[in-house]
Amino acid sequence: GSASAMVARAYSIIGSGYSWSGYVWTGSPSSSYFTCSGVVDYALGLPTNSNSPETLYSQVVSRGTYTTDAGSLKYGDLVFYRYGGRAPGHVGIYVGNGCVIDSVPGGGVQVRSMYFVSGFMGGGSIV
Repeated sequence: GSASAMVARAYSIIGSGYSWSGYVWTGSPSSSYFTCSGVVDYALGLPTNSNSPETLYSQVVSRGTYTTDAGSLKYGDLVFYRYGGRAPGHVGIYVGNGCVIDSVPGGGVQVRSMYFVSGFMGGGSIV
């Protein structure tokens, strides 16, 4: 799939709640729930619990697209963070202008500054 199709799917779930595991898509953001990697799995058209931040990170690194330069990120790139004692422990989808779509406890699926979560590691393309 393309980065633009992946981002379009991610935008369609804005407003969904946070889940501690995978995702549940009911067809409506008001009753759906996503973990950070669940947002990426859904955006890629994958089943729930297909990936974790670590497995997504491994896929990006193996593609040879990983960079630690935030200024080099492209639309649709995955962005990784150290979080909760894990590296990576969080993932978002870069949508330009220093923003990502991700899902966090208490906030759910939103577009927010890529620095809303501390611990930026880097990112790269998955598609």
